Amino acid sequence: MKIPIIIVCADGELLVYEDPERALRFVESPDVESGEYPVVFDADGRRFKLDVVEPTRRKRGLFGTRIELTPVKFTALEDTATGADELRSILAKKLPSARPGAPLVELLKLARAAFRSQ
Repeated sequence: MKIPIIIVCADGELLVYEDPERALRFVESPDVESGEYPVVFDADGRRFKLDVVEPTRRKRGLFGTRIELTPVKFTALEDTATGADELRSILAKKLPSARPGAPLVELLKLARAAFRSQ
């Protein structure tokens, strides 16, 4: 997995992480289970998905349902990067300052500045 990690949210928002572990701490198991993060790429355009290690625990009580988050992991969908063109297209649409036909490396640099997640 080559950084940055780019997570495309279901609403089109982009999250860019320099540290995969930080990304895994940000995403929550109920959101992963509901499909909130349908597309994940590394810097080469290799595709990943987010999976929960075990289902989110929900416990019903007198005052509502308590949710206990569970760990999330990356699962590689391919051994070699086949999504570079798709990633470049996604980034180009989200980065109006990008020059037309900009290479992926240039778009990643712009994305790091524009969408870096803490």
